[in-house]
Amino acid sequence: MYSVVCTDVNDFVDWQCELLAYSWARAGQRGELVRLVCAPEDQAPRPEPNTRVVRIPEGEPDGGYLALNRLLSLRVWLETERPEGTVLILDPDCVFRAAVAIEAAPGAPVAQHWVDYRATPSVQPATWPALIHSEDLAALLPRWIDFARAIYASTHRWESDMTALVSAAAVSGLEFSIDQIAAFVGWPDEAVGRAPIVHYCQDVLDQDGRTIWAKRSYEPWRATAGGERARHAYCADLLAILNEFAALKRRV
Repeated sequence: MYSVVCTDVNDFVDWQCELLAYSWARAGQRGELVRLVCAPEDQAPRPEPNTRVVRIPEGEPDGGYLALNRLLSLRVWLETERPEGTVLILDPDCVFRAAVAIEAAPGAPVAQHWVDYRATPSVQPATWPALIHSEDLAALLPRWIDFARAIYASTHRWESDMTALVSAAAVSGLEFSIDQIAAFVGWPDEAVGRAPIVHYCQDVLDQDGRTIWAKRSYEPWRATAGGERARHAYCADLLAILNEFAALKRRV
C-alpha cells in the first residue's frame, strides 16, 4: 500500500508531515509513506524519517487554485514511477491512531463517508482519505483534474477538488464502497466510530465550544493541555499522539 500525501514546501505543512509520518510508523501501517513535494529545482525537499520524499517539478498554479497541485502531482507520480497496488490518498493534516487494513482491488475503491455532503442517487458522499487501485486512479485523474478546474472556475471554493472527485467518479462509473476511514474534526463520534485516521482540518473544541487546539495557531512542538476535555473522543486521541511526538521533538 502506498500512503500518499501531496504538498509544497513550507514550514506549516512540514510539521504536519512530520507528525503524520510519526503516527504512520507508530500505527504499524504497512507499505510505504510517500510525500510528493511540488517544488522548484533549487528548492530540494528535505529528507524525512519514515517517508520517501519525491520532488515534483513546480508549475504555475492553475487559475490560482493551489489545491489542483495535488492532482497534478499524483498524475506525474503515476506516470513516472508507475506504482502498482493500493493508493491511500491523504492530506498532510492527518494522524494515524491505528493502521488502515483495507486494500482496494481494481474497480473497487473505498472512501471515507463525507458526512455533511448532499449526495444524489448518482453522486456518492465520498471523500478522502480514500483507497483506490493505481490503475483506477490513473484512469480517473484526467476527468478529476478537468472537473476540479471547471468547478473552481465557477465557484472559487477551496473544496472544488473534493466535489470534483465524486463528480468524476460518477461520470466514469466508478463506485466507492463507503467506510469509516477518517474522523474529520467536528464530525459526531457516532458517525466515524473508531476510524483509524483523524483529519484535523478544523479546530479541536471542548464540550462548551471553546477552542482547545488549532493547527493554524499551533507552535511546534509545544505541549497542548486540555485534551481530556475534548468534545470528541477521537480528538483526545489526536492530542495525545501530538503531545507524545512533541515531547520526543523537544528532547532532540
